[in-house]
Amino acid sequence: FEVFAYCPRPRRFATVFQDITERRGAAEALRESEARYRSLVENTPDIILRTDRQFRHIFVSPAVERITGLKAAECFGKTFRDAGFAEEQACAWEAMLEKTFRAGIPQEAEVRFDSPLGPLVLDWRLFPERDASGSIQTVLSLLRDITGDKRAADQNARLKAQLEQAQRRESIGRLGGGG
Repeated sequence: FEVFAYCPRPRRFATVFQDITERRGAAEALRESEARYRSLVENTPDIILRTDRQFRHIFVSPAVERITGLKAAECFGKTFRDAGFAEEQACAWEAMLEKTFRAGIPQEAEVRFDSPLGPLVLDWRLFPERDASGSIQTVLSLLRDITGDKRAADQNARLKAQLEQAQRRESIGRLGGGG
């Protein structure tokens, strides 16, 4: 209960008791929900960005530092240009954001850039976010580091090509009477 006491008139005293059980329960449920959401965002292996129509990052998840070496606080509130990305990259990435704002449908791209931790290949998925009236206000981006997958695929392709070349040489050797 919450208790309020006041004096409505001189020499009078009033007390109001209000049951706040429901309000406290709702507040606790909200705190728990926010803690689950925060844990999800802070522990996801992917970078999560929210970008406004001026291409400013209005949310940057902590994964950005682990993956790229860039500090989330240094990207927050900034455009790609403001955060120090090359003009060519900033233009290309802003074009993807603009396409998502205009088309109103999810987009996907593979992006490469040289981060402070080295060259990266990221799978970038962009999702338009609408307000209650249906107008797109922001773009939610999920970026997954696929650098290791790309390297493995490239290595696999090189090994396959080497094997095929060795098999062709062996075939030619047999045809030529060498085996």
